Amino acid sequence: MSHALREKAVQDAKASAAREGQRLRAEDSLDLGAYMRGEISADEVRKRVVARLHDEGHLVAAKAI
Repeated sequence: MSHALREKAVQDAKASAAREGQRLRAEDSLDLGAYMRGEISADEVRKRVVARLHDEGHLVAAKAI
């Protein structure tokens, strides 16, 4: 993916978070910057963000029924 497309994806992600009232953590911004530079994939960004949300207690794993 080109740098311009990655930059647009990062801008869209930040705008989406703002619309939803979610704060962007410093670590999230660092991960988005690494994605924009092509150092990590979008999947890796998602994995890291979700892991932080779990660690902070904002997400709870679903229990099997």
